[in-house]
Amino acid sequence: MLTQTFYILGEFLLVAASLALPAWRPLTAAVATAAVATLAGAVLVPESPRWLLLNGRPDQVRAKHWYPLVCCPFRTTCPAGPRSGAVRSDPSY
Repeated sequence: MLTQTFYILGEFLLVAASLALPAWRPLTAAVATAAVATLAGAVLVPESPRWLLLNGRPDQVRAKHWYPLVCCPFRTTCPAGPRSGAVRSDPSY
């Protein structure tokens, strides 16, 4: 549902850009600039705690203090490991 919403929003933005830039060359340049900016910004996005755990890097999850985000209070153990300090001995916590 959310993906469809952003797809439709992008279609509306493309229609608005085509109305603002009626010639095809400036429109192509504007769309290409937006695509390059998006790809350049993707490099700056950090890895998520879930990705780090799935790729066998729990030390980075602990080092960045992300283990409270990964370990909910309803779990009895934390996937970040027992050294994270987030091990729950009481499941009724």
